[in-house]
Amino acid sequence: MAPIAVTVCLVTCLLEFAQMWQPPLLQMVRSTVMGRALLGTTFMWRDLPIYPVGCVLGWLLMRRLAAGTRGVQDAVGPDAGPSLG
Repeated sequence: MAPIAVTVCLVTCLLEFAQMWQPPLLQMVRSTVMGRALLGTTFMWRDLPIYPVGCVLGWLLMRRLAAGTRGVQDAVGPDAGPSLG
């Protein structure tokens, strides 16, 4: 899970920095609702710290959920599924 969180953090930071780049093709993409939603329009330094914080919180949540799922499987046992016969 940690590699996913790091990848998400890097991609979101790259997207934030890409907002400073305004070539005609990206301006055309950003002129659509979907383009604005995916790429954004305005670079803001204050957004950068939020990305790693969100990634760490997401990673911690997924770790906790995964640990809880393993605990349920251990408590119930592997043969606790529905009986087919």
